[in-house]
Amino acid sequence: MNAAKVFLGCSMLLAASTGIARRAGADDFRIETKVFSGKETEPVSETLTVFRGGQVFDFINKPSEITVFDKPRGRVILLDPTRKIRAEIKSDRLTAFADELKTWAAKQTDPFLKFAAEPRFDQTLEASGELVFTSPFVTYRVATIKADSDAISRQYLEFANSYARLNAITNPGSTPPFPRMAVNDALFKTGSMPERLQVATQSRQRFAGKPSVMRSEHAVHWRLLEADLKKISEADQYLVTFTPVTLEKYLLIGASDEKH
Repeated sequence: MNAAKVFLGCSMLLAASTGIARRAGADDFRIETKVFSGKETEPVSETLTVFRGGQVFDFINKPSEITVFDKPRGRVILLDPTRKIRAEIKSDRLTAFADELKTWAAKQTDPFLKFAAEPRFDQTLEASGELVFTSPFVTYRVATIKADSDAISRQYLEFANSYARLNAITNPGSTPPFPRMAVNDALFKTGSMPERLQVATQSRQRFAGKPSVMRSEHAVHWRLLEADLKKISEADQYLVTFTPVTLEKYLLIGASDEKH
């Protein structure tokens, strides 16, 4: 059989097996993100996020992990290249968990949790062009860029909110996702995306000192690179070849390794 036909057949089989058949489109784009703690100049993490044909591939460098947001099939897949395992969580489960978390937080006596359940910000636009979202508990400062299209703005909103929900379920005890989701929604209404973002979170104990500060830098590019397509191809293979485990086992294995 012709080698080209063999390759094409294998590619079609792979797409059918993973359920992720993509098309190239004008709304494909990529974001390189660096996250910093406080005033540190070296990033604590670096991530490449690739939006391709309706799916989103989030590649984090340390620890090595790939998250696939597969909207058409209503699922999110975690891939661990080191352990060669994968875990899948339905998008409906993420939404249901977030709803339960909001209900729980609203019933707590802790003022921070009550705020997190129904965040309210004072929003201002500074002369520098930064949007500032202020509250007694957490403050966001965001330098923005305009999305290249309404479709891109919508894709980013859906990804950012899904990522926030996922973080809530994979990192128990973290800040509930709703304050960040409120900021995401506000940016979407202006057709904007973050280029730089700083979040200052006040200590849960009053007068306990300065707020903790995290900041991120986002380099947005409206065209994909060949290297991006190669990464996606590798992720497709991982979806087929990695050993499936439950989300609980996936997280337990990761937590166990972090202790050693």
